[in-house]
Amino acid sequence: MLDTRLCLKSLSRWLKAAQTNWVDLPDHPGLGFYGTGYNTWAVQTNQKFIAAAATMAVMDDRDTERNLKQALSALRYCLATHKTGPMPLTDGSRWGHTWISVLGLERMMYVFKLLEDYLSEEDQADAKRVLTSEADWITYHLERGSAKGVHASKWNKDGNNDPESHMWNGSFLWRIAQMYPEHENKADWIKQSNLLLFNAITTEADADHELYVGPQFFENYALDHHGYMNVGYMVITLSNAAMLYFDLKHNDWPMPEHLKHNLENLWRVTKKMIFADGRLARIGGDSRVRYAYCQEYLLHSMMMAADLFGDTHATYLCASQLQTLAKEQNTNTDGSYYGLRLDSLKKSSPYYYTRIESDRACAVAAAMHYNSLVKWPSSGTLDFESDVAGLWIEKEHGDVLHRSPTRFASVSWHASGLGQAMCQPPDDGNIAEWSSNLCSVVKFMGDKTDIQELHPPHRDLEHFQIDGFEGGFATLGRIREGVNIEVKEGWRSTQLATLQQAFIALPDGQTLIGMHHCRTGESRSYPTLIQGMHLNLPNDLYNGYQRTLSTPEDQLTLATETRHDHVVDLNCTWVNIDHRIGVVGVYGANQLCIDRTIKRRGGPYQSLHVDELCYGYQNGADNGVSPYSMILDIGFVIGSNINTQDTQELAKKTTHKTDGDLRTMQVLGADGRMYVACANFGVGTRTVPTGPFWPSTIDAINLVTGEKVTPDDRSFTIPGSSAAVYLLDM
Repeated sequence: MLDTRLCLKSLSRWLKAAQTNWVDLPDHPGLGFYGTGYNTWAVQTNQKFIAAAATMAVMDDRDTERNLKQALSALRYCLATHKTGPMPLTDGSRWGHTWISVLGLERMMYVFKLLEDYLSEEDQADAKRVLTSEADWITYHLERGSAKGVHASKWNKDGNNDPESHMWNGSFLWRIAQMYPEHENKADWIKQSNLLLFNAITTEADADHELYVGPQFFENYALDHHGYMNVGYMVITLSNAAMLYFDLKHNDWPMPEHLKHNLENLWRVTKKMIFADGRLARIGGDSRVRYAYCQEYLLHSMMMAADLFGDTHATYLCASQLQTLAKEQNTNTDGSYYGLRLDSLKKSSPYYYTRIESDRACAVAAAMHYNSLVKWPSSGTLDFESDVAGLWIEKEHGDVLHRSPTRFASVSWHASGLGQAMCQPPDDGNIAEWSSNLCSVVKFMGDKTDIQELHPPHRDLEHFQIDGFEGGFATLGRIREGVNIEVKEGWRSTQLATLQQAFIALPDGQTLIGMHHCRTGESRSYPTLIQGMHLNLPNDLYNGYQRTLSTPEDQLTLATETRHDHVVDLNCTWVNIDHRIGVVGVYGANQLCIDRTIKRRGGPYQSLHVDELCYGYQNGADNGVSPYSMILDIGFVIGSNINTQDTQELAKKTTHKTDGDLRTMQVLGADGRMYVACANFGVGTRTVPTGPFWPSTIDAINLVTGEKVTPDDRSFTIPGSSAAVYLLDM
């Protein structure tokens, strides 16, 4: 069971804070709204407020009169300003009849039953007017972008990757058909609902089904929504299924045939991408506010997993997420959910800030409502980390993840911003930040974009290779840098450099090896920023506003607050972070350093204080570099769940070799076995003599292919633009 006392207290405090953004309409007595009263997201903001206020009015005795009054006022404003209604929104428009216009309704639909004793006949008629009008539009006029009707494509660039909206639109049609069974269009609603629900979670394996229109997901359920590996929208899709699922239980309505289509498969993959503290592990990044929106609706998804799939870990994960939520709310003296961390957003955009606040309020309110409907399973015999352990790989999209009780390691080439890697303990979501994590940042004169950008205009992903094996993976990606940069006045680049990055996760449950290689092209170029390795280190309220860094000579307390933007030189090549993560620079730079800033980073909305640990750093174009210059050539090792002493030992026992475009590192794994990691940054296959890398008397096993290199072989081969790893049989 959820801690309903925590939820009630949380919502009570939030509703008091929300009064700052509540507006009564003096010219329309009995009408009001939360937020800006505008169209699009602001409509949903108000609808989510309705859910929170109505839930508290019915389930709690604190401020009942105010909560009920505002729930009804906001609901009546919502119904009156629909395209079928008598009055406009505060921006002069009317809402409705879009592919997304029922999303907010879906998130508050349970409210109609909660408030049925307080709704007048006019309210009921207005609700029917709006709901049936939206149902008809979805059935007969649905379009998203330029596409009309129901479509699907697994690549976002093709324009029809719509899993989440198919789920909420299909769910909406089904429930409206149950609410108004005598309506003349009921049969058409149900038919369209079945088509949408089936095609919400599809892969190419579903192609033989008569309802299939295309794949929304890749073979192993990677999702390219918004053009990157979007764990968040995997959750949004699940959560909208959960909302319908629980409302069906609450109203004793029948289950649509296709609601559960591939639902458990998607949940099982998503579950691998949840840290043990309940926070999403967004292996492909996030283009919005950190720890918000999609994270909120994970709560409903986990509750559904508990009840529908009998997931024995969902109770623990829900409790963990609620504790995390409470921790942040308790730092805000006004009772808001994000008032301190999103202070700049609150001041610059009440429109967006109230949207983010209302998401969390709505999620908590609905969770309280659903709580009594969940049959919470008893604890199972398999612990959480054992259940989610192992390899997950999506070769076509360019994503790989290996998880064990001591290490969460991943790489996504089609990440937000292109390229993101992770290596950390799987029980601590507070140490994770996404933007280009563990991927080198290279920028040139004229490039004014930010690494937080979803689709950087001056970067192209040209190639990637991914191979998995028992206990780990090897991958290499190649990115064109400095593409189509304009320098005022009159000069434009084509391509200024090629950045290649290799990552090898050893099968020791601890180690990730990185080798990065960046060479300029045929033009003289002017790099303005180079951040080798680029490990993001969140340093905000969740870690108590400080990090502890241990180096060979010192222990440094890194407080969040800094008076100016600056770089801290660590004067060493290894460091341990909070006795959890070890970082070892192996070759290519003299020292590690930390890039610090006064402002919050963490996405385009400045939502998280983040320090950036770099190995190889340059800031400023200086006098430029000649064509075909090597501007970054580094190797490093990340150790997860590792203390300071073990970090020091890892540094001592790691060596490297360079031969043309071939880079190799010999690393002693946490399992006591010796590994040789290789990255061929050249274009052709290399035949490599074994002599420089291991004794001539031992065998070595290619962990990707399983092939053995014996003393008689005396050499091994590695294709161009690829990474591999050998286990030495010592």
